[in-house]
Amino acid sequence: ATHFPLIFCFMLEMRGIVSNQLLRLSKHTPARVNKNPRAISAYLNHAVQKRDQAQCTHQQEGKRCGERRWLDIHHLKPVSQGGETTLSNLALLCRGHHQLLHSQTR
Repeated sequence: ATHFPLIFCFMLEMRGIVSNQLLRLSKHTPARVNKNPRAISAYLNHAVQKRDQAQCTHQQEGKRCGERRWLDIHHLKPVSQGGETTLSNLALLCRGHHQLLHSQTR
């Protein structure tokens, strides 16, 4: 099996070239491995910020929220429901929209 450094896999995932399965198969892991399934690494944080253009992704009536400060990273499918901490399952939301979303799902 071919193994790629983790940062290289994240770069490829950002471009849609490699799947999340390859990331999990990589034998190269960061020096510190966090056991918390909700924890977001600095690499993944950067990838989400770049993909979402450091702006809230909430849309209402076809318009995207313009907030660029007080941003949270949100799991689209909650970890408690089997969601993973992967680029494809994360999105940036401003604090207000993040709280609104969670208050609606209770």
